[in-house]
This record gives sequence, C-alpha cells and structure tokens, in this order.
Amino acid sequence: MTAPSRVRDAALGVRSHSWAAYIVLAGDAQTPDIVARGRMVLCDAAIEAPRSPSIRPSPWHSPRRSHSLAELKSILASHALIHTAEGAFYREAIAAACAARRIAVHRVRERELDGECEVLAVSLAAARQRFAQFGRQLGAPWTQDEKLSALGAWLTLASLPARPSRR
Repeated sequence: MTAPSRVRDAALGVRSHSWAAYIVLAGDAQTPDIVARGRMVLCDAAIEAPRSPSIRPSPWHSPRRSHSLAELKSILASHALIHTAEGAFYREAIAAACAARRIAVHRVRERELDGECEVLAVSLAAARQRFAQFGRQLGAPWTQDEKLSALGAWLTLASLPARPSRR
C-alpha cells in the first residue's frame, strides 16, 4: 500500500533584465515557502553582436564636436526606448519558455503591485513579516529583484484556484 503523494502548489516569480532573478514559492497562499532562488542567464555574453562595416566610432567621443541639447534629448529618448524594447523581449522569452512547458503566466507590472497585493489573504504586517523571514532564510544578499520576484510568485500562488482536499 502506498501513501498518497502530497503535491504542493508552486509559483515562479521572475524579474528580468538581460539576466533574470527568480524565486520559486510553494505551499499555501497565506504562508508560502521559498523552495528555490537563482539567476537566469538570458543573453550569452560570449556571443558578440554582429558588426556592420557601416558602423563607425561615435562622434560623441570627439572633443572637437559639439551637440545641441535637442540632439542629446532625442538620443537619450531613443536609448531609453531601446532598453524598454529589450525588457519586453526578455519578458516575452521567459513567457514563451513557460508556455512551452505548460506553466501558466501571470504578469504583474511593478507600478500595479500595490493594487495586486489585495489578492493576498494576509495583512500588510503579515506580508512584511513573511518577507523578513524570507530574507533571513536566504541570507544576504536579499536583493530588490529577488523581493519583487518573490512578491510576483506569491501573487501568482494566491491567484491559483483552490484545490479540493483529498482525505
């Protein structure tokens, strides 16, 4: 005779850059446990960007050239858009990898975290206490990327449908 296995719900939280911090939480939505923490490499540093013969050294490095503030603003705006697109690319890559493994994806924008936290079935004080426990469990560094990943995983865990109890 075998005992029934006890499968716990689990959720993966990720915060991406050209790399990604991740946290896996498991258990119930009121008192989840961290079961994994790590860093995903999303872009292989050994692979160089293709070089075009039309690319020349930037005139910005020339002390003889002066640029207007308007030119600088447009370049900086374009640079910010490049980083925005890069972030979207990495988030899509992670979501596609999850979909390929039939892992549900629940996206939360950082600016919407406060509103999303209402789904947690705990008080703000209890949530803060749990995060302090996570930090003690993991030890330093307990980074902002990891904290946001853990919060994303917790929100995902809280949004999962309740499983019927097997007794």
